[in-house]
Amino acid sequence: MKLIRSARQVAKMRSADFQSAVSQIYNLPRVTMPRSRNDNAPAECNSAIRQITNLRYSSSRHEAFTLIETLVYMSLLFVVLGLGYTAMYRSMDASAGLRRNASDITHALDAGERWREDVRTATQPLRIERIGDEETLLHIPQAHAEVTYRFTSNSILRQVGSAESSLALEHVNTSTFISDSRQKVTAWKWELELQPYRKSLTRLHPLFTFLAVPTNTPAQ
Repeated sequence: MKLIRSARQVAKMRSADFQSAVSQIYNLPRVTMPRSRNDNAPAECNSAIRQITNLRYSSSRHEAFTLIETLVYMSLLFVVLGLGYTAMYRSMDASAGLRRNASDITHALDAGERWREDVRTATQPLRIERIGDEETLLHIPQAHAEVTYRFTSNSILRQVGSAESSLALEHVNTSTFISDSRQKVTAWKWELELQPYRKSLTRLHPLFTFLAVPTNTPAQ
């Protein structure tokens, strides 16, 4: 019997402490808890419990919404970074193609000027030789040795006499040597087309036409 009485006293003390804590938080008047277990709790105590529960649920909802916002912002950041990287890669690729095209044009002009100088100093009529459908040779007789221009494998090779051939120009798409006989002289044309770096970025193909006249040979 003593144990039962002490348990009841402890339960009463706990209920009193809970009511005191709720009253301090929400400034509610102290309400005496009913002794019977079947009696309903006071309306003020139930209201305080509901407010605590609603506050906990509202705080959990706010945290979940912040997490969703963070995921959305991270997704937008990744999209912006991806677009920026793509634009940077395309601009770098276009810049590299522009530099290569400019270099090829410079080399083509240098090769054309050298070819014109060789044609001007020719001592005998020039001769074209075709080997198959992919190789074309132009023989230019000189005072000391013969200069030969060879178009093969998208490259122009220049050979002086029996020496080894040197690369005169690369990235060549087409190369044609044309003899143009006129009244007193025979002019020679070299039509040249370079390969673009990327077809999708280049609308105009670099085309060149070099014209030269031998000064020491008669008209053919």
